[in-house]
Amino acid sequence: MTTRQGHPPLHDYQRSVAANVLRMLRSNGAGGVERRGMISLPTGSGKTRVAVQAIVEAIRDDGFRGGVLWVADRDELCEQAVEAWAQVWRSEGIEAGQLRISRLWSGQPKPFPTTEDHVVVASIQTLNSRLKNRPADYKFLNEFKLVVFDEAHRSIAPTFTSVMDEIGLTYRRRADEPFLIGLTATPYRGHDPDETLRLVRRYGNARLDWGAFADDDPQNVIQELQDKGILAQADQEVIEGDTLRLTPEELEEIRRFVRDPQGWERVLAWLPSTAQDRIAHSAQRTRRILDAYKKHVEKDWPTLIFATSVEHAKTLAALLNREGVVARAVSGETRPAIRRRVVEGFRNGEIKALVNYAVFREGFDAPKTRAIIVARPVYSPNLYFQMIGRGLRGPEMTGGTDRCLILNVQDNIENFDQELAFSDLDWLWDR
Repeated sequence: MTTRQGHPPLHDYQRSVAANVLRMLRSNGAGGVERRGMISLPTGSGKTRVAVQAIVEAIRDDGFRGGVLWVADRDELCEQAVEAWAQVWRSEGIEAGQLRISRLWSGQPKPFPTTEDHVVVASIQTLNSRLKNRPADYKFLNEFKLVVFDEAHRSIAPTFTSVMDEIGLTYRRRADEPFLIGLTATPYRGHDPDETLRLVRRYGNARLDWGAFADDDPQNVIQELQDKGILAQADQEVIEGDTLRLTPEELEEIRRFVRDPQGWERVLAWLPSTAQDRIAHSAQRTRRILDAYKKHVEKDWPTLIFATSVEHAKTLAALLNREGVVARAVSGETRPAIRRRVVEGFRNGEIKALVNYAVFREGFDAPKTRAIIVARPVYSPNLYFQMIGRGLRGPEMTGGTDRCLILNVQDNIENFDQELAFSDLDWLWDR
């Protein structure tokens, strides 16, 4: 069964989440129903689709009007949101109606100032800058009735708070404030309970995904989705890494993250860049990664690799090309136009190995990914799960795969006893 433009219908759990979103929008804050809520679904299970479709149905069936502001923190996420809105509107929207979709990132001009059937997709950086420097030009956004924050676990950052203040979403709750929906696969802030509590309160302590599964426990949700083919089954191999001793300066840099003097290491995401650079320069470690690729990964498998540095990404890509694998390296230094071309080449199968440094941790959509190599030491379970989630879209989702192979590089840091994040997620792997 498909919709009028060939779009697949929502799965049962997505339909349940959409019903909760519609209930919130229909209530208009009455009857004790929150005007804020969080949708947390595992990466690859369709958060964007379910949110967009619920809003489109509210516009189509309930006459919901007033404009939608959709905010993400990277250009790739913004473009994916635009594509989702266009596809769902063609499939589910008002047949004779028009939806205006405006881009507001990377130097895009000011959108047409109307709230009528209008979606503005903005990067948080551009939106924050425009609201601060040209507030009069963007006053029309104050009339928008719904705000959506993608990758919402980041939304307690000062830039998000500043934007919320400008558009009427303050800590002093108002009966007529815009609706607020957050989307994330990880509705918490690492192991930090205070930061997580701030995040929970920002979304009114309301989860719009609760009740969509037999058990709301995150582990059971993922296993249910794997059983249904929504998420791929995961296979794991561990690659021996390097042995390293942190310098006093590196240990001090880590301690700057301290919130609890007895637990500073628990909020760490990465090693200091100097330590990562030393690991990246280990020729033996790089050779082991290449050997593991040749042993476990088929040459035609789309493979996403998380490198330890910019130079490490370039080195791995060069070595893979030498082995006959079409590989490209991208990083924050790569020009956006080139990065877009490389990503498109990976998605359409021309590029088989996409090696990146600090680019595709979150929100990157490449459903055919068959293998992932985590060659960068990761200590945050949040970030690690976001990274491997790039390959966990299952066969019941468009373009997904039955299985995904995850290769984890296990480095030994002699004077730092925090476990690498992949050890926290042993329950994920297929047994």
